[in-house]
Amino acid sequence: MIKTKVPITVIALLVLSSSSFVAAQNSEIDSLEYALKTAKSDSSRFDVLKTICFKIVGVDSAKTEMYCSRLIGEVESVNDPVEKADAYAAIGDYYNSKLDFRNSLEYFHKSIEIFKHAGGSRAEIAYAKCLLDYAYVFHINGDFATALTSDLEAESILDKYQEYDTKMGMYNRLGDIYSKLHQREKSISYVKKAEEISDKILSPKMKALYYINKTYTLDYKKDFDKIRELIGKSLSIADKYSLQEFMWIGHYTLGDYLLSREEYVDAIAQFNSALRYAQKLSNKYDESSTIEDIGDAYTEQKKYDVASEQYLLALSLAKEINAAALERNIYGSLSSIEVSRGNYRKANEYLSKKEDAIYQIFDEEDQKQINFLNAKYESEKKETEIRRLTYEEKIQSLEMERRRILIYVLSAFLVLLAVAFFFVLRYYQSRKKIIEQNNQIQKQKIRELEKEKQLVAVRYALQGEEKERSRLARDLHDGLGGLLSGAKMALGSFKESYVLNEDQADSFKHALDLLNKSIGELQRVAHNMMPQALINGTIKDAVGEFCEKIDAGSSLSLKFQSYGDDEKIGQNHQIAVYRIIQELVNNIIKHSGATEALVQLVQEKDRISVAVQDNGKGFDPSTATSSEGHGLKNIRMRVESLGGRLDIDSGIGKGTEISFEFEGLEK
Repeated sequence: MIKTKVPITVIALLVLSSSSFVAAQNSEIDSLEYALKTAKSDSSRFDVLKTICFKIVGVDSAKTEMYCSRLIGEVESVNDPVEKADAYAAIGDYYNSKLDFRNSLEYFHKSIEIFKHAGGSRAEIAYAKCLLDYAYVFHINGDFATALTSDLEAESILDKYQEYDTKMGMYNRLGDIYSKLHQREKSISYVKKAEEISDKILSPKMKALYYINKTYTLDYKKDFDKIRELIGKSLSIADKYSLQEFMWIGHYTLGDYLLSREEYVDAIAQFNSALRYAQKLSNKYDESSTIEDIGDAYTEQKKYDVASEQYLLALSLAKEINAAALERNIYGSLSSIEVSRGNYRKANEYLSKKEDAIYQIFDEEDQKQINFLNAKYESEKKETEIRRLTYEEKIQSLEMERRRILIYVLSAFLVLLAVAFFFVLRYYQSRKKIIEQNNQIQKQKIRELEKEKQLVAVRYALQGEEKERSRLARDLHDGLGGLLSGAKMALGSFKESYVLNEDQADSFKHALDLLNKSIGELQRVAHNMMPQALINGTIKDAVGEFCEKIDAGSSLSLKFQSYGDDEKIGQNHQIAVYRIIQELVNNIIKHSGATEALVQLVQEKDRISVAVQDNGKGFDPSTATSSEGHGLKNIRMRVESLGGRLDIDSGIGKGTEISFEFEGLEK
């Protein structure tokens, strides 16, 4: 039985968490290229160019070279520090893909230095992604300690933000690092963190990758049904969003598990499905790897002829792309087949070629490791030099600061004398100004007290007037009214007791009519002086009754509208509101020439407001203060005496609206 193996493409996807995470689709690159051509400003064009460089690395080497070279040429002219730092990170990714670690680390250091001094959430998120890209350079070169430092710093930043897609890739990589460092509990904790945010992932690619990644935490013997379910979910997402690279990964991974479970027919079917997607992607490495696994399945079934054909086809693709690792594996498989056939000479030839491939791999890995170590050494050396220069610069700065302080002390002593004289002069000027201001404040207080005294006097005068009105109305109604009513009754009894001739009867009737009119006039005067509804009812009742009488007894069409509460308010406010409305309506009748008028009353819990409108000839409000009549002055005094506010809105030929309101009503 063949042991389960994870293809190198899948391994790269599982650990990578940079901003260029997962190779972009060709259609996405095409869209970005179109956006680059149609960009209307330099800033938007640069932003698209930067995005292309993040997306295209690992997709199209020719276009990667072209666009990233353009980005390198334009980045220094960018003024926005965050845009520049982000572009440096993209260039760092580009050089990392070329295994040019010296330039890669140099650009990442530039990016990190700018981000350290930038502020705001946008800069913090971009900085965290840059740290993840930077850590990946060390991760793929086996320097897990350095990678871990940057990854953990990125994690501390991203904890504040809902960047779930980026976090998912970061958790995958941290789990991989701790696994390689043999810290199993830490590794499992990050697998759990990835699972906790799995339902918050927005990117279909990240979601599909999550399901594949989760299968590697399960036992393919005990949990195969769960593994198949997870891969099915990944394939469903990949199919829905046309993610061909994930269709390949899903079918390839499922085939690999089936191969491990010795279900060879189903494994071959899955590998053939994966092969179709690898061919669509024109990824010869993945084609070769898939065909090799098909050969493994046939080998396990002892179908050596078919297996040999598959291995040779995979070998031709591996040679075409100079993939020494694939050549090594395939030569080993071909050698094993020939041994099984008893063809030891042929087996020995394949074994010899396998050794050549191994030497080539060692040479390439050694060179890569040497390049990385040299780049790391140069980077650390440069950082050490920068720290040394920074330290020397600080020493020089401190010395200069000491000299400046000495000069400042001497200068300050001279300036102090001038300042002391200046402040003494200013002190006397300020004292004079303060005295003048205090005098002004005292005068203002006096004016306010006089105003308040005047308002209090007006309020008490109005209260006295209302009390006198109430007394007179009561005396007229109860005293004189009673006498006139008694006289009417006496005359009525007299008529019944005596027989009058025609002339006497007419005179008697005329006398009774005059007496009735006198009683009615007396009642009208008493009512006007203090309406009963104003004493016993609510303000709405009193004003409504008043408006009905005016509407019925004059040429003015007067309407009344009431809104809000219908509760009785304090006597002072109730009388004031009634008298002001009475005065305003009388002014309309006397002076405005209006045919229609409207009284609106709005009553709330502790507030009442009134608006009186007419369609009369109006007047100029700007001259109202100097020319307003005695009635309008009385109204203003009534309102102000109770702390109310009066507004006048009028214009020549436009009618008039006068509104007033009181707050903090008494109950």
